[in-house]
Amino acid sequence: MCKPWFSIGDFTETEMRECFSAEDDMIDILRGRGFKIVAVEGEVFWEEDGYYAFLDRGADVLAVAHLDSVYDPTPPVISGSRLSSSAVDNRFGVYVILELLHRKGITADILFTTNEESCASTARFFAPPEGRVYNWMVSFDRMGWDAALYQFHRNDDGAWERALTRSGFRITRGTYADICDMSHIGCKGLNVGIGYCDHAHSLSAWVDLDIAVDQLNRFKRFYDANCRRKFAHDPKDEFSLATLLLAMGFPSREARSAKSWAEVEGDGVRL
Repeated sequence: MCKPWFSIGDFTETEMRECFSAEDDMIDILRGRGFKIVAVEGEVFWEEDGYYAFLDRGADVLAVAHLDSVYDPTPPVISGSRLSSSAVDNRFGVYVILELLHRKGITADILFTTNEESCASTARFFAPPEGRVYNWMVSFDRMGWDAALYQFHRNDDGAWERALTRSGFRITRGTYADICDMSHIGCKGLNVGIGYCDHAHSLSAWVDLDIAVDQLNRFKRFYDANCRRKFAHDPKDEFSLATLLLAMGFPSREARSAKSWAEVEGDGVRL
């Protein structure tokens, strides 16, 4: 039976270690768990080739995290309510999505990306399964205890923000995360602050598990009340950062021109 609420007991070094594996090892781990791995070519001059990993659970909600990190991942170490690793951003979110959500009765399709730390997330190449229209999407990749909406605060009557504040979230704008490059899938998104501390992009990065548990329980309240509710988003003239820079004349890799969505999706290669 699923336990109804999150607690610090959900986080143990032994159970979390696999989600902090080296990125190459994560590909094999995810493939073994049924993920589809799709390779994509970088477009802008600073961007490496990457991939995304997708697990179709037939869900109406999409959960997103990124596998790349500024430093190579070190195993998680827990001391009291403090969880330390060089890759808490975003392997902590990977663990929450891969291992914890379903234990609490939260069902979501899963998208794991790369290149987020270079502001060129491979999330922009993702296309949902044919016929799938998500109600909304979520990531857990932020310092503190707020929830960032980025561009998703626009183009509606305020229903998205009202639903989140009723569940206890403090709303902010944010700067960049995977979901910033996902307007094309047509639903609202939020990035839940998950307790990153001491600069998430450092060797001494850590997570305050007390904050993480509080935020996850806010998210569970939101999910229970809104998992079947559609929050549509009209992207209008929105572009990913990479697409915008190419359109402004920044050099592409190997002088390639920007590709249309249809061309990019056609270029997807199974690893």
